[in-house]
Amino acid sequence: MIIVLADDFTGAAELSGIAASHCLETRVVTPEEDFAPVHVNIIDTNTRSRSWEDAAPILRGVMERLKTFPHRLLYKKTDSVFRGHVYPELRELLHWHPERSVLLAPANPTRGRTITDGTYLIDGVRLHETVFSSDPETPIETSRVLDLMRSPSGADIRVLSHAGELAPEPGRIFIAEAKSSGDVLQWASKLTNPAILPAGGADFFDAILSVRASSYPLARQKSLFICGSSLSHLANLQDSIHGEAPAVIHLDANVLSGPALEESLHAVSDRIAESFQTVDHVILLAKPDTEYPVSDMPRCLADVARQVMHLTPVHELYIEGGTTSSEVVRKLGWKQFKPIRQVAPGVVRLKVVSQPDRHLTVKPGSYAWPEHIRQLTLDADPLSNPLP
Repeated sequence: MIIVLADDFTGAAELSGIAASHCLETRVVTPEEDFAPVHVNIIDTNTRSRSWEDAAPILRGVMERLKTFPHRLLYKKTDSVFRGHVYPELRELLHWHPERSVLLAPANPTRGRTITDGTYLIDGVRLHETVFSSDPETPIETSRVLDLMRSPSGADIRVLSHAGELAPEPGRIFIAEAKSSGDVLQWASKLTNPAILPAGGADFFDAILSVRASSYPLARQKSLFICGSSLSHLANLQDSIHGEAPAVIHLDANVLSGPALEESLHAVSDRIAESFQTVDHVILLAKPDTEYPVSDMPRCLADVARQVMHLTPVHELYIEGGTTSSEVVRKLGWKQFKPIRQVAPGVVRLKVVSQPDRHLTVKPGSYAWPEHIRQLTLDADPLSNPLP
């Protein structure tokens, strides 16, 4: 489960939309409400416009409750231009986690808000020269991020360049510079040590979810990859499956015109089932032949998939190619699907509604497989699926 602490309702709502875009079940709750058994609980503490004397007890109450509530990731949503109690709220988190440090990435490059050389810019204009200089509650008078933190001494804060190394230092607050969305994604990729608490804006949260989506190991269960596109990316797929080498079984186009088509398809199905006795991942690859028509190849691949499903339990099905995907799901009698996650642009993982223990990942034939093919299991009990 992911816990997000937001200091105002619009920030909480913004991050709930981002979580929903990642197909994560999300709830926005007030501090006094019980946490919901969902993937993401976003707590609107409503502390931004309060005095610190009034805000501090609210945040402390939430942190006290989190001590006994299982969660895998804690994210502190802050205002992207440092309004509110950014520094004292981060220090409060570190009070409860003294062995940790904070990586604060408030920049939102997708909205033109960047940090470079320790200076905050909006569309290339220094922050204190924008409309935020006349904010009625928190007028911005500087563009230096160290000064924007309004720390008594600044001794516990360090600004890191976008290419800087990230190593935890207990009690330290790191401010991440970022000039682009790529920089933000790079910071999210560096969050490999649980001793570092992430904090910041919407872009950083989105980047963290994107990185975590590709970091689940492929399950130690049977996974069948069906490559039916004439543009199949076999080498790319083999490189993407980490761990044991998958077995590759070919379905030659010349069998489609042979006199014993059904017998040939059964032979291929048997080979796949036998392969699953020694490996967890099998690739069924359509092998075209210019001398034979291949219009029936998707149907034949679907027949093989159906036969394999009867011979051995396969819980993960990965299909390349739109026509092949359509033939397979119809041959298997699967009619309704729940989207779980976009693994990469155009690559989507779905749960089969009628068989919740089976999952389907599909992509267009012209798209390459993601760099790392991973099984995403956040659709199950959110408390039983640890986030790295």
